Amino acid sequence: RAGLGCPAGDLSKLNVTMANCMAARTILLILLVSALKATWLLEQPFQSMLRYYGRFRHLTYVMKVYEASWYMLHYGASSPKRHVMFSNSPHINKLWVSRLLGWKKSNNVETKPCRTYHDRSGKKRFVGTRFLKGTETLGSPCVMFGPSCSSFSIEIGTAP
Repeated sequence: RAGLGCPAGDLSKLNVTMANCMAARTILLILLVSALKATWLLEQPFQSMLRYYGRFRHLTYVMKVYEASWYMLHYGASSPKRHVMFSNSPHINKLWVSRLLGWKKSNNVETKPCRTYHDRSGKKRFVGTRFLKGTETLGSPCVMFGPSCSSFSIEIGTAP
């Protein structure tokens, strides 16, 4: 499992090595876009280990990389889900709205998108419920998030 001590994850697993290859290709594309004096944006879930990945760390040493985080709840999502964006433009900081205040996690078991259980070996497992499909909708958060990004797209597009 990936962690701070081993951000590349368990390299004996095929899906992990494929994901690392995709991350390396993404870094190469970022370097190419930067060489062309253009602006790039890379969005990740906040818990992503990419920021600790060796090739990404190298990227932060060879150029200035700005980081901004926000909660999707501020943009109309039904859950807080924190995200982070990396860019060579300092204007991404405009995505930050405020600290997450007044949000209380719902303990309603009937509408939870997943349930947990422990398997025979004691490992915690997750199983999606019928409410999981409803969390995939792109309408609500994107309706507010998209226009807020486009409102400062001209500023973002001016690479430093």
